Amino acid sequence: MGAKSSRASAATLCGPANCKIHGVMNLPGFTKQALRNSFMKLLNERPVSQITVKDIGEDCGINRNSFYYHYQALPSLVE
Repeated sequence: MGAKSSRASAATLCGPANCKIHGVMNLPGFTKQALRNSFMKLLNERPVSQITVKDIGEDCGINRNSFYYHYQALPSLVE
């Protein structure tokens, strides 16, 4: 139990997407970056009008609900 609480406090203290000192990852930051990366990858392959939230999720392995947790719609990804 002690190891788990020290990890949580390290995540609270560090804050950035990936703490190199403690090895703790900020999952919301990681998820948003993965969604953005997949969107940019797909944008290089096809026009934006042919990219769906489902396509982005399948590309990066993140479900649609997680997309909508972070973004209201596709246009908010590019803001």
